[in-house]
Formats: sequence, structure tokens, C-alpha cells
Amino acid sequence: MQAYLLSAELFWPLSGGAFTAGGSFPQLTVGNVLLAFDALAAANASEGGTGWAEVQRLEAEWEAQRIRWAAHVEAKAKRELASRLRQWLAYVEDVSDAHLAEDYVGSVRPRLLAERLLDVLPKGPETARAREQLAQGDRRIDPFLQAGPFVLDPALQARYPEPHFSMLYRQPRSASS
Repeated sequence: MQAYLLSAELFWPLSGGAFTAGGSFPQLTVGNVLLAFDALAAANASEGGTGWAEVQRLEAEWEAQRIRWAAHVEAKAKRELASRLRQWLAYVEDVSDAHLAEDYVGSVRPRLLAERLLDVLPKGPETARAREQLAQGDRRIDPFLQAGPFVLDPALQARYPEPHFSMLYRQPRSASS
């Protein structure tokens, strides 16, 4: 983790052994670490808490790294936020041009990552600007979406409640709507 945090790389390749043979392994980023902890906590809760001590140990290790290398973590989180914002807003632009929200479930991840990154970045003008850009994108894509079921693994639903993560409770508007 330290090597990643101190490097100039934003998207750090991970090796996954046999996993990479069948597909790409997620890259290490601050946002992906946050989502991984969300998934670990959700999986542990659904399994009755048998791995809670290990989840807490990993979170404590991450927190120690985050504190020790705070400036590096913040810089990477800001860069990743800008990248995820660009990805999400490009998707919103495509939807707006096509008048159709194709592959919404597959495309909402950058929006979720941006939200999680904003949750951990210090409040200030940059994060306020990013929140406004997300809100503008949400308003722009909204005519092409409707209320729907939670789009991720149901085990994650408690980690991402609807008021704060409303983008995960949307689906493309049907052609007849």
C-alpha cells in the first residue's frame, strides 16, 4: 500500500494470479479500497459476523496508512475524484445525446466512487464544486431514469442507503414511459 500511496500512479495494477486469466483484476485506487471495505463489511454482516475481527484489522491497517500518508491519500483521492467525475459526466453526455440510458448498471460505478471519495475528502471549495458537478449530472440524466430496484449486490444495500446513494436505486426509463 505504501508503494502505491507514494507513487505517481493513480491506477495501480494488481495481480490476481488465476483471476486475471479470465478477466481483469480491479486496480488499486483509494476509491476501490473504500468500495472493498464496504463489500467486506456487507459480506461479514450477511455471514453473521464471523470475520469481523479480520475486517476490523484490515480497516485499522488502512486507517494507519491513511493517517501516516494523509497528504498522499488526499492527493490521490482528489485526482481519482476528477477522473471518476469525467467518466460519469461523459456517460451522462452520451445518455443525453442518445436519449437512452444504456448499460446504466454497468456505468454507475464511477458515480458511486465519486460519492465515496467525497465522503472522505475534506470539505472545501473543490469538494463543493465536485458535488455541484455531480448534482448537475444527476439532474441531466434524471429524465432518462426511473425509480428501480437496488442495482448492486443486495448484500450491499444496507451500506448504501437510498437517500444518500439514490443513484443506486434507479434504472433506465422504459421506451413507453
